Amino acid sequence: MFRDIVKEYNKRVYDEILYKSRIYKMPFNIGQIKIEKQKMDIEKLSENLITGEGPKLRIDWHNTKKYNKKIYHLNDNRENHKYQIRWSFSRIPNKKYYSYIPTRKIKRTLASILKNNPEIDYLFA
Repeated sequence: MFRDIVKEYNKRVYDEILYKSRIYKMPFNIGQIKIEKQKMDIEKLSENLITGEGPKLRIDWHNTKKYNKKIYHLNDNRENHKYQIRWSFSRIPNKKYYSYIPTRKIKRTLASILKNNPEIDYLFA
């Protein structure tokens, strides 16, 4: 029973974060979970592909296999923005021992929302 209550609570929290682009403030002042939106610098990222240094564009494996050449994700449908589910924490002792990794289901839900619901937008980082 307790497990069901926690699952339902977490589902409602993530529905608020994903579908209503809200920020979830965690209890005891341990931070917030939110979706951050960042503008991708396509020129710099493609330059990094050539030099081999720094962050690079992600490979779109589906289209790469389909057209038999490397194709990269440019997020054209979202005007070259990338999105990330993030936990921003503030006053926590020993921060290095904590991490937040969203589940695969939540990541896939966010990707689906970004592809299919252009009216939902998120905050800039």
